[in-house]
Amino acid sequence: MVKRLLNSLLTSRSKIAHIVSSKPTRLELPEHPDTPIELKRTDRKKTVAFRVANNRIKISAPKRLALYRIQQLLDRRSEWIGRQLNYQASLPTELPRRYVDGEPIIYLGRRYRLNITLPTDQGHTVSLRAGALVVELPDSQQNHESVKAALGQWYQLRAEQRLPKIVQQLSQKIGVDYGDIEIRHFKSRWGSCRADGRLQFNWRLMMAPSKVIEYVVVHELCHRLHLNHSPAFWNEVERHMPEFQHHRKWLKTDG
Repeated sequence: MVKRLLNSLLTSRSKIAHIVSSKPTRLELPEHPDTPIELKRTDRKKTVAFRVANNRIKISAPKRLALYRIQQLLDRRSEWIGRQLNYQASLPTELPRRYVDGEPIIYLGRRYRLNITLPTDQGHTVSLRAGALVVELPDSQQNHESVKAALGQWYQLRAEQRLPKIVQQLSQKIGVDYGDIEIRHFKSRWGSCRADGRLQFNWRLMMAPSKVIEYVVVHELCHRLHLNHSPAFWNEVERHMPEFQHHRKWLKTDG
């Protein structure tokens, strides 16, 4: 009797030790061993977000979620990750922008020819003229960084002028209020809606077609009703913009 109890106890301890030792010390995906995995701990309460970009798997997870649980979720998303990696590998490689005279520049979904010229009496300006995006800079500043900075400031200004008007119009249509509007530079998002109603938008939206911009605004305003991405949220988005899937696809493929 005593011997059986001791054997049972030893067996249980062995199983526990095996389970502990089998827990991963790092994340890995055997199907894609050469793809780097980046884990970012956030203030998320429950959900884990996966994103594939630049041949990397990026994961945002709650701070206290055990690594082995994240690994389990990663294994479940393996097929989806594989599709994303294959799709991104099929896209043509985008050449780095040079910011030189004659280069195409996008504004509101349309291509304009970049025209770098000397300033007029009005000083340093950026303006649209007859199918061209004209950047006026002194000869000493007509270089990559100065032209890039001038265009960035112009896009920022256009976003600050245009987006609040769009938000005001669409918020009345949806029937929601909102807080302050901020125009910022984001690397990997187009907009956000805070719990206090504050809205943030990426100034790069000014490169997208007008309907795509409206979709992003509708998306963030619908978060005033559902601060999540539940079916109820997407139903609300579709109610106000039935063709939203088309604009969402544009952001994923062309954005």
